Amino acid sequence: MKPAPFIYHRAETAAHAAEVLAQFGDDVRILAGGQSLLPMMNLRIAAPGHLLDISKTADLMTIEVGVDSLEVGAAATYRRVAEHGAIEQFPIIATAISHVGHEPIRNRGTIVGSIAHNDPAGELPAVALALGAEVQLRSLRGSRSVSIDDFLTEAYCTTIADDELIEAIRFPRPAASTGHGFAEYARRRGDYASAGVACQVRYGPRRFSCRMPGRDPRRRRCGATPPGRGGAHRLRRDRWLGRRARGASHRGQRHR
Repeated sequence: MKPAPFIYHRAETAAHAAEVLAQFGDDVRILAGGQSLLPMMNLRIAAPGHLLDISKTADLMTIEVGVDSLEVGAAATYRRVAEHGAIEQFPIIATAISHVGHEPIRNRGTIVGSIAHNDPAGELPAVALALGAEVQLRSLRGSRSVSIDDFLTEAYCTTIADDELIEAIRFPRPAASTGHGFAEYARRRGDYASAGVACQVRYGPRRFSCRMPGRDPRRRRCGATPPGRGGAHRLRRDRWLGRRARGASHRGQRHR
């Protein structure tokens, strides 16, 4: 099938895109990668009167790595982000991108487009929620930042206004004591996932170990046995307690 007739606009700058959105409002759709929008238009699920292309907008293609965050512009593709030298500092994002469709999709699709589409089977909305990302929105009324928890409402729905576009998304830098996990199940590699999970875990101090009695007074009441030490640990503990008991008895006799 072919899409319904529409008027094509190419945004030269982010400010120009905001002007087009302010003029046409709900009748305009933003084209970044087009991997979700164009099939929907071909099937007549979406039939916008105006199409705003931001795929070549230079000030929306930025990838900036700061001290505490990674900021990805609205037109930055999966491939550009994955090949960026600092992506290793954000391993859960790199892992999620590797699960996105096939190479041609990653060459054209964008991270911001995936989050704006908010498909429940998408990888990046889940990662953004796990990391606690922030969405930067822009319009002629100004710019504002919205937490990802407030931005994503339900499947395929967000809180973006008709005259706004996502300028960028900012992912916080993981702390040094942070681990991550990402996994999904699909019937075939590159298909939409049937199920997936993304998580980030902050490690705390280790509290399971129980050292030899007397070395740390705070651990004398600990009855836990460290993994792999079992009977040998208990034997040394019992011998130590026996020596201590005999010493106390001898001291008691001397002080009588």
